[in-house]
Amino acid sequence: MWRCMMIIESNKTCNLKDIALSLNVDNAIITRNIKKLEDLNYIIKIKRLNDNRFFDLCLTDEGISILKSINGYQEKWYEKVIKNFSEEESDTLINLLNKLCSNI
Repeated sequence: MWRCMMIIESNKTCNLKDIALSLNVDNAIITRNIKKLEDLNYIIKIKRLNDNRFFDLCLTDEGISILKSINGYQEKWYEKVIKNFSEEESDTLINLLNKLCSNI
């Protein structure tokens, strides 16, 4: 759900399909996550003015606050994980993980 919130925050006019494509996951998973985020009052759906069949997703103030908090923890965790890595080793690891994800 955190990754969904990150995408919504960085793309003000995203929808379920955009998130599923960005995360390379099934639409059903995103639909469940978005419903949970709505229930928690972290996001809202806004109908598009030019087409009522579709809606965009936006973070609420509470959602923005939670995302900032999560990002703070994420940054601390990332710093701990790569603490003894050189910049080259860190870059290599990220490239290998990206390659792994592409293969999946």
